[in-house]
Amino acid sequence: MPNIEKVLNANVYIDGNNFLGKAREVRLPTVSVQKTEHRPLGTFATIALPQGIERMEIGIIFETFNADAFKRTNPFSAVNLTIRAVQQEYDAHGNLVTNKQVRVYAKGSFRSAELGNVTAQESGTRTLTFDLNYYKLEIAGQVIHEIDPLNSIYIVNGKDLLATARTML
Repeated sequence: MPNIEKVLNANVYIDGNNFLGKAREVRLPTVSVQKTEHRPLGTFATIALPQGIERMEIGIIFETFNADAFKRTNPFSAVNLTIRAVQQEYDAHGNLVTNKQVRVYAKGSFRSAELGNVTAQESGTRTLTFDLNYYKLEIAGQVIHEIDPLNSIYIVNGKDLLATARTML
């Protein structure tokens, strides 16, 4: 039977190690490939070829009005976000097998602030959304994704898929 994994205890940091706060939830970027249709001469069908990555964004949901977070809502100033989390792995009997470190690195600029509602005895949610120009996901020290559109870097499972194209330019 496969092991069970659960993410616990995530913290959000600015500039690597300046604690920004505990988020209720972090909406990680959707990595979506742009494709264009191509139909070579003499072929029977149209195929789709990759042309790049769609725009990425990250959303951080806070339960409180986090003053330090809301100070980062300048759309003309980039922010460097780091999300550090612990992913625990349990066996089929509920025994803790291991802890894995999960890190997300994101660089971008402020897009929107959803301030939510303020009601008695309810904390509500406040969401800050940032457009990203850099994103990296590491699990247990292994790079799963690294996407840096401005420098033509696209790494999947530790392999830089654009390295040859960069050297040709």
